Amino acid sequence: MSDQRLKLLLISEASFAGIYIAFTRGLIFVYLVSIGNGVDGISLVVGVVAMVTTAVHILLYKKPSFLVNRVKEKFTFFHGLERILWIFIPLTNDTILIIIIFSVINSLPTGSFMNLVTYGSLSEDEIKDVTSKRFAAFGVSTLIGFALAMFLVALLPPDTKYFYIFLFGALIGLMSTISVFLMKMSKVEGMQMPKGIEQPDRVFSTSSFLK
Repeated sequence: MSDQRLKLLLISEASFAGIYIAFTRGLIFVYLVSIGNGVDGISLVVGVVAMVTTAVHILLYKKPSFLVNRVKEKFTFFHGLERILWIFIPLTNDTILIIIIFSVINSLPTGSFMNLVTYGSLSEDEIKDVTSKRFAAFGVSTLIGFALAMFLVALLPPDTKYFYIFLFGALIGLMSTISVFLMKMSKVEGMQMPKGIEQPDRVFSTSSFLK
């Protein structure tokens, strides 16, 4: 019964995350262009963020014990923090400050915790089932989110539209954080992590969009 509840909450998290992604990550480069960044500015953002993110995940790979202590508290905190930080991006036109905030957002180990809880709490068949349903829910909600986001970009006043869109996206994202908070994670608390991980991409993925 508890596994079934966890599966439902994982699917719920992905459903809200799709809209959140569309309203935030989906529009970050559009926002950068709107404040005057060209190809060079966007390339700088992508390059710096990628380097910072990679460095943080290498550290996690070297010290995976960070992930298995106080799992629920850390997962919920990082999951919620990632969403809250998006609110601050449209409050500035400073590309360097945006790079700093965006780097923090991308380096938070939200995806690693999500993979840890999924792969550490469920059986192989349950993982296949919940993963397929998460991707389906995420895909549908992302399409809905992008449609709504484009509508709001066209409808709202130019000077405030990105603030309200990112704010709405963050609030929707926090709904998925509630799903995380309600998850039972006792199976992965204190889990022994092997020194050599055969499939590190499962836990230490740096590109997971299901955050």
